[in-house]
This record gives sequence, C-alpha cells and structure tokens, in this order.
Amino acid sequence: MHETLFHIIDFAALIVEAISAVILLIGFLKILYRYMRVELGSKDFDQTVRRINFLRHDIGTYILLGLDFYIIADILASMTAPDMDELIRLGVIVLLRTIIAFFLGREVMEIEEQHKRSDAAEEEMGV
Repeated sequence: MHETLFHIIDFAALIVEAISAVILLIGFLKILYRYMRVELGSKDFDQTVRRINFLRHDIGTYILLGLDFYIIADILASMTAPDMDELIRLGVIVLLRTIIAFFLGREVMEIEEQHKRSDAAEEEMGV
C-alpha cells in the first residue's frame, strides 16, 4: 500500500512537471508569434519598444506560472525522496526556483507600473 502511494505521488509529480513544460512552451510560442508581428509590422520605434515591454510582461507571467508548477512537482517528488541527500537537492532546487520567481515577479510588477504611468501620461497629454 505504502509503495503504491509513492508511485502515485511520483506519477502526479511527473504530470505536474509536464504541465509546467506545456505552459512554458505555449507561452514561448504565443510571445514569439506576437514578437514577430510587432517587429515586422511596426514602423514606429517608440511604439515597437512599448509593445516589446508588454511582451516582456506577458512572457514573465508565463514563466512565473510555469515555475509555480515546477515547484509543486518538486514538493510532490520530495514526499517520496528516499534519503536526506535527495531532500537537500530538491530543497535547493525549490529555493532557487522560488528566488527566480520572486525577482521575476518583481520585474513583472515594475513593467505593469511603467505601463500605468505611461498610460496616465498619455491621457494627460491627450494622446
């Protein structure tokens, strides 16, 4: 019974990890498509830079979501870890992914704030 539960948890961790990879791949493909449209379709440099910043925000959001799923997979995998070395390794991975997610989340919020300030400035100027 105990071993069966470990197999189920390992399989669940594998599924969650696969979902994370799919999220990252979908985000990459969507942003790549939109990036190509921006680069090939825009003649105004300032507008191109602004749109690319929107894309940075969007790809950051996909990366954050993918990292969250990877962290869940790591936590599930640590439930069945056979020894302390494996737990330490997984703990370090979760810590690194959490740090990356924290700083990436801050960057995404900064980009959002820049967009809000830019939109407010354009409204004041009547653009």
